[in-house]
Amino acid sequence: LVCRLLAEKESDVRRPGRPRKGEEDDYEPKAKKDYYLSKRKQCLSAILACFQCKLIFDTGAEVEDHHVSFHADNDRPFYCLACQDHFKSYDETLEHLDNDHNYKAAYNC
Repeated sequence: LVCRLLAEKESDVRRPGRPRKGEEDDYEPKAKKDYYLSKRKQCLSAILACFQCKLIFDTGAEVEDHHVSFHADNDRPFYCLACQDHFKSYDETLEHLDNDHNYKAAYNC
């Protein structure tokens, strides 16, 4: 579900720049292509998703606002794909992924 939602969200993203002179724009949406998403990326993306509404959000604040507005009856709406546990907040889930699964949001090179 997470892969499908991300593919749909990115389907309208075009390659940077414009076609060269004499070449046609052979742009194909990413949604039609198969591509690999690591377990880490899937888990980090899943905490930005609402599985009840099948929506994916850009920030933790947006998804938290959505859960408060539309799913107030669920006291643990955030879901960890790695261990199938539920959490109260975006930050708590992100901390869990970092500490328990070593899935950091960003790695320093």
